[in-house]
Amino acid sequence: MTRNMSDIIRNFLKNLKRAPRPSPAKKRKITNLIFEKK
Repeated sequence: MTRNMSDIIRNFLKNLKRAPRPSPAKKRKITNLIFEKK
């Protein structure tokens, strides 16, 4: 994984915590997207 990608993920997780709890389905979809990109 490039450093840039991990930065994106870190920011993304920070945003998730700030957001008013996303639905589990949405979280799963996004997690799949992240892992498919590897």
